[in-house]
Amino acid sequence: MNKVRYSPVYISMFVLLVSAIAAVQSTQGSLAQAFVYTAFWSIFYGIGLLCGWYYTEHGTKAFTVITTVLAVVSLIVFLGGLLFASMVDGLIACLLWLQAGRNFTFSLRRDVYYTYFVSLILILYAASITQQTSFVFFIIAYVLAVMYALMTEHIDERISSASGGDRDTLTGGMYLPIKGGVLSLMTLAVASVIFLLVPMLPSPHIQAFPSEGGWTYRNIWQKSDTGGKKGDLRGGGKFFWSRNPQNSATAGNGKKPVSHNHRPKDMYGGFKKHFDMLSPGKCMLSNRIVFYLQSDRPLYLRGKVFDNFNGRVWTSSGSGSQTVLINKGLFTFDIFTFDNDAREGGVRQVYIIHHTMPDIIMTAYKPLNLWFPGDAVQKRYDLSLRASGPLHSGTIYSVLSEIRDIDSRQSGGWEPLDSNDLHRYLQLPAPLPPKIKTLAQSMVGNSHSNFEKAELVEHYLKTHYTYTLDTIFEKPKGDPVSYFLFQRKAGHCEYFASSMVVLLRTLHIPARLATGYYADRYNPITGYYEVRELDAHAWVEAYVNYAWVTFDPTPGFQCPLPNHAHGYLIGSALGKYIGNRLRNDMLIRRNNPVINVLQKTGMLVDRFTMLLRKLWTMIREQAVAWLKVIVILGIIATLFTAGIAALLRFYIQPIHRFLDFWDFWRLKRIKRGDPETFIIRCYWTMEGYFKRKGIPRPSYCAPGEYRTVLITKFMHLSGQVSTITVLFQRAVYGTYRPGREDVEHAFEAYQKIQSGRHLKDEKA
Repeated sequence: MNKVRYSPVYISMFVLLVSAIAAVQSTQGSLAQAFVYTAFWSIFYGIGLLCGWYYTEHGTKAFTVITTVLAVVSLIVFLGGLLFASMVDGLIACLLWLQAGRNFTFSLRRDVYYTYFVSLILILYAASITQQTSFVFFIIAYVLAVMYALMTEHIDERISSASGGDRDTLTGGMYLPIKGGVLSLMTLAVASVIFLLVPMLPSPHIQAFPSEGGWTYRNIWQKSDTGGKKGDLRGGGKFFWSRNPQNSATAGNGKKPVSHNHRPKDMYGGFKKHFDMLSPGKCMLSNRIVFYLQSDRPLYLRGKVFDNFNGRVWTSSGSGSQTVLINKGLFTFDIFTFDNDAREGGVRQVYIIHHTMPDIIMTAYKPLNLWFPGDAVQKRYDLSLRASGPLHSGTIYSVLSEIRDIDSRQSGGWEPLDSNDLHRYLQLPAPLPPKIKTLAQSMVGNSHSNFEKAELVEHYLKTHYTYTLDTIFEKPKGDPVSYFLFQRKAGHCEYFASSMVVLLRTLHIPARLATGYYADRYNPITGYYEVRELDAHAWVEAYVNYAWVTFDPTPGFQCPLPNHAHGYLIGSALGKYIGNRLRNDMLIRRNNPVINVLQKTGMLVDRFTMLLRKLWTMIREQAVAWLKVIVILGIIATLFTAGIAALLRFYIQPIHRFLDFWDFWRLKRIKRGDPETFIIRCYWTMEGYFKRKGIPRPSYCAPGEYRTVLITKFMHLSGQVSTITVLFQRAVYGTYRPGREDVEHAFEAYQKIQSGRHLKDEKA
């Protein structure tokens, strides 16, 4: 195989490898850690490629020994990763060390192809595990590096086949920096247009479902030294956690044991044991990402469920109805199954924790199976799940949920409800102002279906009340629900959800409050839903149609959610994502003067856009109305024309017979007149006859030429046609004066032409 002779090839290979390594390291750990590792490999690879360049010219054997040693190191690294981390991590490390060894003897074209292969594996691996939008810049850098590498390789191939002056001419006429820069800009422009206009497909991920890892969560519900019994949460057991060796990508150095009672700071109030609807927490004003969700649709992600309400604080009853599920499989991480009779199918979710969360395992209702990196989880009677400690950054778990659409709303499907549960979900705070029940009755009117009643209450709250986060800092006196419904008429989601539960229960509809996250912020670049602290949310689950159905009375939250989220062009989805980010930042910093100006400007733009929309709607409606009129008139005209044509076709033969009879009678009438006039009229009558038969004489066609056309068409009438045509030509263009004998010949010829039993359509 040919040797590499063009020195910029080594530079292009270095840039290609560094861009791929930087992409991989951007997905691993902190920014400082990524910088250190990238710098290490860059220096190592740079030295290796310099040695490879020297090896190409001199063939030093010491570099061959280094390559062999590093190959052995790569094998050891792979086996270590296989035993102490994962096969994927071991394979990636093995490829890095193999490439490092190959750089010291980089001299042949096959070494270039091997570098392409390694860099492609690295960038695909990084793309499969990244959740950052900024990763697109690493993709751009890698593509530009590949373009530069391909150009240098092409030049090297041409130089390899040249020699002497030809080689100098090729080397001097390449202008690689200029041509490469122009080609790169053109490629980026075309790729950007294609990227924004091509329909978006679901993002591919190398990780297969199910997925779990990142940390190990040990069972704290076993018998402890403080006297607690197995399964008894009152025991004083401690939670000891450690990094999961199956995911070395997030592995760190040793950590001290963390108490089970530890909770993240500024935790959302809906995740606490006692949920004060007036104190949801300042975390609702943070735009920080909590976790990433991989799913085929937006979802309501359930964390806790509350059923007991004293007018302000929500709590969960049935504390004894909780069980601890323990894995007893052969493997460390086994599947947790919550419904042995579950049907096939379901909605799959992968959760990647980005910021430390409480010990609540988020799921879409109703969870069927859970893949979690621990040997025990707690399940409550309402199918809310709890881990044995806070969920730390890097934790990965998967859920399979049964989601049944009831009128396009998220539901867990059919579930029985006994009398105890019915009493629990109809509890009302005492004393309850009578005007709340009166308001609920006025919302539903004469509706009889519980489902329809719930929809009417939800719609009323969405349309007659305003969503605002300003009420987080307000502490009203008295009954918060009455204050919200009859005075403030504005509030955060906890006001809306709590009020709807109370209103439904006054209508004897079982209902409960659910807290969790509203996951609908789809990032089209990474293919993940980004769930932020601002997305912490409270909604309602009402028991209608023998199922717990999701209702969300808060304005601005779409319920029911769309079944799928990938029905957009990438450009439109990216625009929606950026718009959501800007609106979130403006909502959080709403007291900033600059943000206020931007908000007012945005309101003006929205009003102007709404005006343009209304104008466009009016124009479109008028255009559609006129188009309908035009279409109807066109249909009527078409039907009328078709009817006339059919009528004429039905009566065409009688009309032609009448015209033939009329012409023959007129011709017979002037037979005793002037012979020349008769001959001319006889010829014109013959032309009219054949015109009705579909063979008119064109204006450019002379009588003699027309005779040829008729004879060709009707050979059996050649004598009659020739007789009339010749007499006509003599009478009109010559000095011949026709006589009575000519009149008789012409009349007899026309009479034979007109007789139906002789006229046959015969083509020559």
